[in-house]
Amino acid sequence: MKKLMIMEVACLMAAITFAADADADALKAVLEKVADAETQCRIGNCYAEGKVVAKDTAEAVRWYRKAAAQGSKLAGDMVRELMKKKSGNERGRQ
Repeated sequence: MKKLMIMEVACLMAAITFAADADADALKAVLEKVADAETQCRIGNCYAEGKVVAKDTAEAVRWYRKAAAQGSKLAGDMVRELMKKKSGNERGRQ
């Protein structure tokens, strides 16, 4: 699949947010085919920051890990940062 530009990703993610469940699943299937690390990292950013879609740290980590597996240092750094925040939040609740 060709590299998606940030606006294309944002449009797909906005459509997922407002689509009916069946349509959202079809749109998510399109995103799952994204193969380049840069776009995967951008999708992770959207989930991590709650931009265009609801904030979802687990989903952000999943996308960052996909990008990191392809050699994205930034994505690996983001996974570590989110996991550190999660660990700190869990300690704060005890």
